Amino acid sequence: MSRTQIYRRAAQVGLFARAVVYTLLAVLALDAVFGVGGSGNPDPTTAFRTLEKAPAGQMALAVLGAGLITYALWRLIQAFMDAEDEGRDATGLISRLGMLTSGVSHFLLGVSAFAILATAGAGDSPGGGDTQAAARFLLQQPLGRFALALAGLALAGSGAAQIWRAWTLQYEEAMRAAPTVRRLRPVTRFGVGGRGLIFILIGGFIVLAALEADASEAKGLAGTLGWLRQQPYGEAFYILAGLALLGYAVYSVVEALYRRITPPDSVTKS
Repeated sequence: MSRTQIYRRAAQVGLFARAVVYTLLAVLALDAVFGVGGSGNPDPTTAFRTLEKAPAGQMALAVLGAGLITYALWRLIQAFMDAEDEGRDATGLISRLGMLTSGVSHFLLGVSAFAILATAGAGDSPGGGDTQAAARFLLQQPLGRFALALAGLALAGSGAAQIWRAWTLQYEEAMRAAPTVRRLRPVTRFGVGGRGLIFILIGGFIVLAALEADASEAKGLAGTLGWLRQQPYGEAFYILAGLALLGYAVYSVVEALYRRITPPDSVTKS
Protein backbone atom coordinates (compact mmCIF):
# COMPACT_ATOMS: atom_id res chain seq x y z
CA MET A 1 0.00 0.00 0.00
CA SER A 2 1.42 3.39 -0.99
CA ARG A 3 1.74 6.34 1.37
CA THR A 4 -1.07 8.08 -0.46
CA GLN A 5 -3.38 5.11 0.16
CA ILE A 6 -2.36 4.96 3.82
CA TYR A 7 -3.12 8.67 4.17
CA ARG A 8 -6.56 8.23 2.62
CA ARG A 9 -7.41 5.16 4.70
CA ALA A 10 -6.34 6.97 7.87
CA ALA A 11 -8.61 9.90 7.04
CA GLN A 12 -11.52 7.51 6.42
CA VAL A 13 -10.92 5.73 9.72
CA GLY A 14 -11.00 9.09 11.48
CA LEU A 15 -14.24 10.10 9.80
CA PHE A 16 -15.89 6.81 10.79
CA ALA A 17 -14.73 7.43 14.38
CA ARG A 18 -16.35 10.88 14.27
CA ALA A 19 -19.55 9.23 13.04
CA VAL A 20 -19.54 6.87 16.04
CA VAL A 21 -19.12 9.76 18.49
CA TYR A 22 -22.03 11.72 17.02
CA THR A 23 -24.19 8.61 16.93
CA LEU A 24 -23.54 8.05 20.64
CA LEU A 25 -24.30 11.70 21.41
CA ALA A 26 -27.54 11.54 19.43
CA VAL A 27 -28.64 8.33 21.15
CA LEU A 28 -27.96 9.84 24.58
CA ALA A 29 -29.87 13.00 23.70
CA LEU A 30 -32.89 11.20 22.27
CA ASP A 31 -32.87 8.64 25.08
CA ALA A 32 -33.74 11.47 27.47
CA VAL A 33 -37.07 11.81 25.62
CA PHE A 34 -37.83 8.32 24.34
CA GLY A 35 -35.57 6.06 26.39
CA VAL A 36 -36.05 4.00 29.50
CA GLY A 37 -33.62 4.84 32.23
CA GLY A 38 -30.75 6.26 30.19
CA SER A 39 -28.62 9.11 31.49
CA GLY A 40 -29.91 11.53 28.89
CA ASN A 41 -26.64 13.46 29.24
CA PRO A 42 -25.31 14.00 25.71
CA ASP A 43 -21.68 14.87 26.36
CA PRO A 44 -18.57 12.99 25.17
CA THR A 45 -17.58 11.79 28.64
CA THR A 46 -20.97 10.13 29.18
CA ALA A 47 -20.88 8.73 25.64
CA PHE A 48 -17.46 7.16 26.21
CA ARG A 49 -18.50 5.69 29.58
CA THR A 50 -21.66 4.27 28.01
CA LEU A 51 -19.60 2.58 25.31
CA GLU A 52 -17.04 1.31 27.83
CA LYS A 53 -19.78 -0.51 29.79
CA ALA A 54 -21.12 -2.31 26.71
CA PRO A 55 -20.02 -5.87 25.83
CA ALA A 56 -16.47 -5.64 24.45
CA GLY A 57 -16.82 -1.93 25.21
CA GLN A 58 -13.26 -1.36 26.38
CA MET A 59 -11.84 -2.69 23.14
CA ALA A 60 -14.37 -0.62 21.16
CA LEU A 61 -13.47 2.50 23.16
CA ALA A 62 -9.76 1.93 22.52
CA VAL A 63 -10.43 1.63 18.77
CA LEU A 64 -12.61 4.75 18.89
CA GLY A 65 -9.94 6.71 20.76
CA ALA A 66 -7.32 5.70 18.22
CA GLY A 67 -9.69 6.66 15.40
CA LEU A 68 -10.29 10.10 16.90
CA ILE A 69 -6.58 10.74 17.26
CA THR A 70 -6.10 9.61 13.65
CA TYR A 71 -8.80 12.05 12.58
CA ALA A 72 -7.10 14.80 14.60
CA LEU A 73 -3.75 14.15 12.91
CA TRP A 74 -5.41 14.30 9.49
CA ARG A 75 -6.99 17.66 10.31
CA LEU A 76 -3.69 19.01 11.62
CA ILE A 77 -1.93 17.92 8.42
CA GLN A 78 -4.65 19.70 6.45
CA ALA A 79 -4.10 22.85 8.49
CA PHE A 80 -0.31 23.01 8.58
CA MET A 81 0.54 21.53 5.18
CA ASP A 82 -2.42 23.05 3.32
CA ALA A 83 -3.42 19.68 1.90
CA GLU A 84 -6.70 21.17 0.60
CA ASP A 85 -4.89 24.04 -1.16
CA GLU A 86 -6.76 26.71 0.79
CA GLY A 87 -3.94 29.23 0.35
CA ARG A 88 -2.68 32.04 2.57
CA ASP A 89 -5.29 34.72 1.94
CA ALA A 90 -7.80 35.67 4.64
CA THR A 91 -10.41 33.10 3.56
CA GLY A 92 -7.84 30.33 3.30
CA LEU A 93 -6.29 31.10 6.68
CA ILE A 94 -9.71 31.11 8.35
CA SER A 95 -10.49 27.74 6.77
CA ARG A 96 -7.17 26.33 7.93
CA LEU A 97 -7.74 27.73 11.41
CA GLY A 98 -10.99 25.77 11.49
CA MET A 99 -9.07 22.62 10.55
CA LEU A 100 -6.56 23.32 13.31
CA THR A 101 -9.31 23.83 15.88
CA SER A 102 -11.03 20.63 14.76
CA GLY A 103 -7.75 18.74 15.00
CA VAL A 104 -6.99 19.93 18.52
CA SER A 105 -10.53 19.30 19.81
CA HIS A 106 -10.70 15.78 18.38
CA PHE A 107 -7.21 14.98 19.69
CA LEU A 108 -8.45 15.94 23.17
CA LEU A 109 -11.51 13.73 22.63
CA GLY A 110 -9.26 10.81 21.74
CA VAL A 111 -7.13 11.42 24.83
CA SER A 112 -10.32 11.59 26.90
CA ALA A 113 -11.40 8.18 25.58
CA PHE A 114 -8.09 6.63 26.67
CA ALA A 115 -8.28 8.43 30.04
CA ILE A 116 -11.65 6.79 30.66
CA LEU A 117 -10.12 3.43 29.79
CA ALA A 118 -7.32 4.08 32.28
CA THR A 119 -9.86 4.76 35.05
CA ALA A 120 -12.27 1.95 34.12
CA GLY A 121 -14.01 0.62 37.20
CA ALA A 122 -13.23 3.71 39.25
CA GLY A 123 -16.87 4.85 39.08
CA ASP A 124 -18.65 7.43 37.02
CA SER A 125 -17.66 11.03 37.07
CA PRO A 126 -20.25 13.65 36.24
CA GLY A 127 -20.04 14.82 32.67
CA GLY A 128 -20.66 18.25 31.28
CA GLY A 129 -18.20 20.11 33.53
CA ASP A 130 -15.27 20.26 31.12
CA THR A 131 -16.42 23.48 29.47
CA GLN A 132 -16.92 25.23 32.79
CA ALA A 133 -13.58 23.94 34.08
CA ALA A 134 -11.81 25.29 31.00
CA ALA A 135 -13.63 28.62 31.33
CA ARG A 136 -12.70 28.83 35.01
CA PHE A 137 -9.05 28.19 34.18
CA LEU A 138 -9.01 30.86 31.48
CA LEU A 139 -10.71 33.43 33.69
CA GLN A 140 -7.91 33.02 36.22
CA GLN A 141 -5.26 33.92 33.65
CA PRO A 142 -4.07 37.36 32.51
CA LEU A 143 -6.30 38.50 29.63
CA GLY A 144 -8.35 35.38 30.34
CA ARG A 145 -11.70 37.07 29.70
CA PHE A 146 -10.46 38.20 26.30
CA ALA A 147 -9.20 34.70 25.45
CA LEU A 148 -12.47 33.12 26.59
CA ALA A 149 -14.55 35.58 24.57
CA LEU A 150 -12.34 34.93 21.54
CA ALA A 151 -12.85 31.17 21.93
CA GLY A 152 -16.62 31.63 22.12
CA LEU A 153 -16.67 33.90 19.08
CA ALA A 154 -14.51 31.44 17.14
CA LEU A 155 -16.89 28.58 17.96
CA ALA A 156 -19.93 30.66 17.02
CA GLY A 157 -18.19 31.70 13.80
CA SER A 158 -17.49 28.05 13.02
CA GLY A 159 -21.18 27.33 13.56
CA ALA A 160 -22.20 30.13 11.22
CA ALA A 161 -19.80 28.78 8.58
CA GLN A 162 -21.37 25.33 8.90
CA ILE A 163 -24.84 26.80 8.38
CA TRP A 164 -23.57 28.56 5.26
CA ARG A 165 -22.02 25.33 4.00
CA ALA A 166 -25.32 23.54 4.55
CA TRP A 167 -27.40 26.28 2.91
CA THR A 168 -25.18 26.47 -0.17
CA LEU A 169 -24.33 22.73 -0.24
CA GLN A 170 -20.68 23.78 -0.20
CA TYR A 171 -19.82 20.70 1.85
CA GLU A 172 -20.64 18.52 -1.16
CA GLU A 173 -17.95 20.16 -3.28
CA ALA A 174 -15.32 17.96 -1.65
CA MET A 175 -17.27 14.78 -2.41
CA ARG A 176 -17.41 12.59 -5.48
CA ALA A 177 -20.68 12.71 -7.41
CA ALA A 178 -22.69 9.67 -6.37
CA PRO A 179 -26.38 8.76 -6.13
CA THR A 180 -26.02 8.08 -2.38
CA VAL A 181 -24.72 11.59 -1.76
CA ARG A 182 -27.76 13.06 -3.52
CA ARG A 183 -30.26 10.71 -1.84
CA LEU A 184 -28.96 11.49 1.64
CA ARG A 185 -28.67 15.24 1.00
CA PRO A 186 -31.68 16.21 3.18
CA VAL A 187 -30.20 14.27 6.11
CA THR A 188 -26.63 15.50 5.73
CA ARG A 189 -27.73 19.07 5.08
CA PHE A 190 -29.88 19.03 8.21
CA GLY A 191 -27.03 17.52 10.22
CA VAL A 192 -24.39 20.04 9.12
CA GLY A 193 -26.71 23.02 9.57
CA GLY A 194 -28.12 21.79 12.87
CA ARG A 195 -24.65 21.23 14.28
CA GLY A 196 -23.83 24.78 13.23
CA LEU A 197 -26.77 26.15 15.22
CA ILE A 198 -25.72 24.15 18.27
CA PHE A 199 -22.17 25.52 17.97
CA ILE A 200 -23.54 29.08 17.82
CA LEU A 201 -25.47 28.51 21.05
CA ILE A 202 -22.48 26.97 22.83
CA GLY A 203 -20.25 29.81 21.61
CA GLY A 204 -22.80 32.35 22.83
CA PHE A 205 -22.78 30.88 26.34
CA ILE A 206 -18.97 30.96 26.37
CA VAL A 207 -18.98 34.64 25.36
CA LEU A 208 -21.55 35.31 28.10
CA ALA A 209 -19.25 33.65 30.63
CA ALA A 210 -16.46 35.97 29.51
CA LEU A 211 -18.63 39.09 29.70
CA GLU A 212 -19.92 38.17 33.16
CA ALA A 213 -16.55 36.80 34.33
CA ASP A 214 -18.53 33.81 35.58
CA ALA A 215 -17.48 30.32 34.49
CA SER A 216 -20.85 28.88 35.51
CA GLU A 217 -22.43 30.70 32.56
CA ALA A 218 -20.39 28.57 30.12
CA LYS A 219 -22.19 25.54 28.76
CA GLY A 220 -21.00 22.57 26.74
CA LEU A 221 -23.18 20.38 24.57
CA ALA A 222 -25.17 18.77 27.38
CA GLY A 223 -25.73 22.07 29.20
CA THR A 224 -26.76 23.85 26.02
CA LEU A 225 -29.25 21.15 25.03
CA GLY A 226 -30.57 21.11 28.60
CA TRP A 227 -31.12 24.87 28.41
CA LEU A 228 -32.80 24.49 25.03
CA ARG A 229 -35.18 21.89 26.43
CA GLN A 230 -36.36 24.33 29.13
CA GLN A 231 -37.43 26.99 26.61
CA PRO A 232 -40.93 27.34 25.12
CA TYR A 233 -41.43 24.43 22.70
CA GLY A 234 -38.13 23.21 24.11
CA GLU A 235 -38.99 19.53 23.88
CA ALA A 236 -39.49 19.80 20.13
CA PHE A 237 -36.28 21.80 19.67
CA TYR A 238 -34.39 19.31 21.85
CA ILE A 239 -35.58 16.40 19.69
CA LEU A 240 -34.56 18.31 16.55
CA ALA A 241 -31.12 18.91 18.05
CA GLY A 242 -30.74 15.20 18.78
CA LEU A 243 -31.78 14.37 15.24
CA ALA A 244 -29.27 16.94 13.94
CA LEU A 245 -26.50 15.15 15.83
CA LEU A 246 -27.64 11.90 14.22
CA GLY A 247 -27.73 13.64 10.84
CA TYR A 248 -24.15 14.77 11.35
CA ALA A 249 -23.18 11.17 12.09
CA VAL A 250 -24.72 10.18 8.73
CA TYR A 251 -22.82 13.03 7.07
CA SER A 252 -19.58 11.74 8.60
CA VAL A 253 -20.19 8.28 7.10
CA VAL A 254 -21.01 9.79 3.70
CA GLU A 255 -17.87 11.91 3.88
CA ALA A 256 -15.77 8.88 4.79
CA LEU A 257 -17.09 6.97 1.78
CA TYR A 258 -17.24 9.68 -0.87
CA ARG A 259 -14.92 12.55 0.09
CA ARG A 260 -12.06 13.30 -2.27
CA ILE A 261 -9.18 13.07 0.19
CA THR A 262 -6.18 14.99 -1.11
CA PRO A 263 -2.80 14.18 0.47
CA PRO A 264 -0.17 16.95 0.77
CA ASP A 265 2.63 17.09 -1.76
CA SER A 266 5.15 15.70 0.74
CA VAL A 267 3.13 12.46 0.86
CA THR A 268 2.53 12.04 -2.88
CA LYS A 269 6.18 12.72 -3.69
CA SER A 270 7.53 10.25 -1.13
